[in-house]
Amino acid sequence: WIFTLAAAVSGLGYGFGSMIPVGILMRNWFAERRGTAIGICAAGSGISMILFPPIVTKIIEIAGLTASFRMQTFLALVIGGIIFIIVRDSPGDKGILPYGEQTKRNAETMAVHAETPPKGKIPGKGIVIAVCFLIGSVAASAPGHFAAFFSTQGYPMGQVSLGISVFGLTLTLGKFFCGTQFDRMGGRNAGILFFAIAFMGCILCCFTDGITLAPMFCGLACMGIGLATATVGIPVWASDFSWNGNCKTLLKWLQIMYTAGGMVMS
Repeated sequence: WIFTLAAAVSGLGYGFGSMIPVGILMRNWFAERRGTAIGICAAGSGISMILFPPIVTKIIEIAGLTASFRMQTFLALVIGGIIFIIVRDSPGDKGILPYGEQTKRNAETMAVHAETPPKGKIPGKGIVIAVCFLIGSVAASAPGHFAAFFSTQGYPMGQVSLGISVFGLTLTLGKFFCGTQFDRMGGRNAGILFFAIAFMGCILCCFTDGITLAPMFCGLACMGIGLATATVGIPVWASDFSWNGNCKTLLKWLQIMYTAGGMVMS
């Protein structure tokens, strides 16, 4: 029961500190280039997934699993304390304006978002909620099955591990690239582009035969780049579909549907 309780508390911590507060903070602090800011924040989690596993593994080998958990707990407390001291909810708390607030482009964008839809309804809101559920059914569940899928195809575990590392690397880089393209192309066009890349990755994975490496590596690379929109896109879409300050509520429901999709398909 202790392990179950610890897992539940970890889940709560992840929920409180994941993309919902990040999306809200980036919306408050960035009037433009918001997608790039979200992409940089999202890429940070990928970098930690690349850097920390070898360190944690070494600690476990030297001092044991308990020491590893204590180290991670201490590190979380330190980082949490630093964030509590430094981070503010909005730039107004520091007497400054959000990034890009005074530009003409931002003024036009804010004017559009200030318009209230007829009868208070948000066109397309139901569709984007359903889309987030479908995204979660793939992005939150598929990576956990990569190892089993490719190993049963006949690939040696060394090659499978390398392929998963390629996926992690391209996912990390893809988050930053995805954020810049959301700023450049808009939420709709960038979403179509990255969904197409992810779909191409799925098709390539269907052609794996346990011998040829190109379909596996190229497929995982495309899926890493394409699935970056699962992290970066949701806060951007919440902002695009929000009027009258309801971004926080919409972002919450988009994240809930994303998680629900992953739970159902897992």
